[in-house]
Amino acid sequence: MPELRYLKLTKYERAPFSYLSSNLMPNLHSLDITLSLSTILSTMNSYLIWFQIKRLFLKTTDSDISFSISQFLCKLINLKHFEIDIQNATNVPDGQQWELLVSHLIRFHF
Repeated sequence: MPELRYLKLTKYERAPFSYLSSNLMPNLHSLDITLSLSTILSTMNSYLIWFQIKRLFLKTTDSDISFSISQFLCKLINLKHFEIDIQNATNVPDGQQWELLVSHLIRFHF
């Protein structure tokens, strides 16, 4: 799928990372995914597709994202637009922490 630029994955319990290959989708720049941050983080080094993503809409049900979100965002070096939807969150970064985490972005929606 060399011409694919946008992909939406919302019905997965586990990450379909075997399909998310930068070799299979070299022009993918926008991803809309429903997944836990811990699942994504555990596979980020193996799947280089994350490094080419410029726009990300992430829906997660993780309750404690304060530590994992900073690890996650620092690896998305080309990310410019980020929207996150967190369900049932109990421990999220405060406003000042978010400001530091997303200062390099053009657009951020929480």
